[in-house]
Amino acid sequence: MEKRVLGSVAAAAVRHSAVPVLTLGHGAPVPAPPRRILALQDFSDEAQRAVHLARTQFPEAEVEQLHVLPHGTATGFRSPRSAPYSLLPLRRQRRLMESRRRLEALGGGVLLEGDPAGVALARAAAMRADLIVMGRSAKGIWEGLFFGSVAGRMVTLSPIPVLSTRRR
Repeated sequence: MEKRVLGSVAAAAVRHSAVPVLTLGHGAPVPAPPRRILALQDFSDEAQRAVHLARTQFPEAEVEQLHVLPHGTATGFRSPRSAPYSLLPLRRQRRLMESRRRLEALGGGVLLEGDPAGVALARAAAMRADLIVMGRSAKGIWEGLFFGSVAGRMVTLSPIPVLSTRRR
């Protein structure tokens, strides 16, 4: 439970800081300049700033953008029961195509489906990333109380350093 409640110094820094915050897993050594960076892309201004920061601060590093469509959002319906069954494949295909188009417009990247934090951590491990960068925006009081957001889960669960940026 301790990792889920936003009471730690690191969590508060990520939540409130107007400057980028680098978080390291417990006992992790201070990282060397990264060679491979996974940039989480949700098409927000904050995510684009994080990608820009990674590319300008670490110009020698390979930066891979990752966009993850959460299960359920690929169809546009929260629950398969809320939609006519025949529309699900078409809606899913449209969402995937739109996400692919947006990702290509930003220079390309990887498009996957699933739990965003879980998929991102698996992708970071698979590509042997040295750093994960992400933009985050305040979501409201619930995010302030619990680490349920993608950003919160990345910071608490990642064995890889996470650089979080936030617009103030």
